[in-house]
Amino acid sequence: MKASASMLAVFRCRFRVIAVLVLALAIVGTASAAGSLYKGKVKAGGTLSFRTTATSVVGFKASPTVLCLSVASGNSFIEVHYLPLQTKTPLKNGHFKITYKGPSSTHVTVTGTVNGASASGKLDLGYTKTSGITIYACQCKSTWTAKKT
Repeated sequence: MKASASMLAVFRCRFRVIAVLVLALAIVGTASAAGSLYKGKVKAGGTLSFRTTATSVVGFKASPTVLCLSVASGNSFIEVHYLPLQTKTPLKNGHFKITYKGPSSTHVTVTGTVNGASASGKLDLGYTKTSGITIYACQCKSTWTAKKT
């Protein structure tokens, strides 16, 4: 009887240790999946944010200031264009590149370098916009910087 009681005590002790280790690994896994949040500014005007994990950039969002020009009418205006680039992008040796082509001749290229608590890169956005019979070419080529929050 004494041998089985001591074996039961050892089993309970080991079970507690294993349970604590599993819980600790689950917490670490959840924390690393969330990644690091970076927030920053576009030099031409506007803000941006994104998250990084060990291997990717996710949830890149930017609101750059864009200049729209019409050669035919000579008119121009400035607008803020929201870019929700949610695609998961590989992060290799601290570098990433996001590209998007869409309607209205829309093209977006974002390149970046993540180095510890800071990040920087370039943003190239272009699209056409129609107002009445006037067609505008809208463009923003700028650099950006961000810090880990």
